[in-house]
Amino acid sequence: MKANSFLIVSGLLVLLLTTYTAFWFWMAGEIRKEMDALPAEAAKNGVQIVPGAMGVRGYPLIHEAWFSGSIAADGTVIEVPLLEARSFFLPQTPLSAEMPQGFNITHPADASVWSPNYLLVQTVIPKSFPEFFREDLAAWRDAGNRIVFGNIELGKNSLRLKGNGHVLLDANLQPAGEFNARITGHMDFLAWLQQQNHIETRDALIATAVLSGLSKTDPASNELYMEAALMLQNRMLFVGPLRLASLPPVVWASRNLPALPE
Repeated sequence: MKANSFLIVSGLLVLLLTTYTAFWFWMAGEIRKEMDALPAEAAKNGVQIVPGAMGVRGYPLIHEAWFSGSIAADGTVIEVPLLEARSFFLPQTPLSAEMPQGFNITHPADASVWSPNYLLVQTVIPKSFPEFFREDLAAWRDAGNRIVFGNIELGKNSLRLKGNGHVLLDANLQPAGEFNARITGHMDFLAWLQQQNHIETRDALIATAVLSGLSKTDPASNELYMEAALMLQNRMLFVGPLRLASLPPVVWASRNLPALPE
């Protein structure tokens, strides 16, 4: 009896493992198909994706899709040494996207300032997400949908940012959202900007005074930190009332007509 029970349990385990393995590799194939089709789909919206290398790995654990290459849109060129996205890539499953080496904005911005050394984004794949056509995105927006980011981490030299927030689409189908962040290393980063002549001495002194007034000391680590509310609206990024940057419009294709600028 014991021998028979052992054989039955062993057979069930083998069956489960075989089924899981077949599903894992089938799903990996589907993910790879989506990745292969992405450059052509993105080109319809004016985004040029040039893969250097990409693939799917991770068996027997969670799927990990990885990519290296370049992305260009509206005159901006971004070089991506490595992007790793970990998920089962099914609705309502966690998604973690990480750039362990950051990315490089090679044009038109100054890469030494605007290219982070590290980026991590963690979210949950929405239950339903539309295709990137104006009509589908408008319906998704009108249904009150948004993407919630449970964790965002960014590093640039001494600067460290950790926060959370959400992104939705505004009336013009442009990304908008709010984020709460804890920032450390900002004083050293400001000093670095001044040393590299990215900001004038007078501006650096004003910024030092402002940041010092906003900074607090963590009693546990004795580290200076700053809490900030970031807002993205009307294609502009704000930290509190301070405007950091203006963003180019995202131009979505239409199902029936060529894409029109916003």
